[in-house]
Amino acid sequence: MAGFLPSEFVAFSSLQELYLNDNTLTGNLPDSLGGLSLEEMDVERNLLSGNPFGVLTQISTFNRLRISTNGFT
Repeated sequence: MAGFLPSEFVAFSSLQELYLNDNTLTGNLPDSLGGLSLEEMDVERNLLSGNPFGVLTQISTFNRLRISTNGFT
């Protein structure tokens, strides 16, 4: 999959797992991810950028988080 992560993730309020690793996703993590109760997220090996920690620190339900091999600052 190529492109960016849309902000419409907020519509999936019961989403607990998100696996989008090994794609060519670009851009920042959308702020809407911070409103989810994700337990697992894997976005490794993409082309994501920016500072993800403003969004990620809003999610207190993580059991597993994989974000390496991106262009995060």
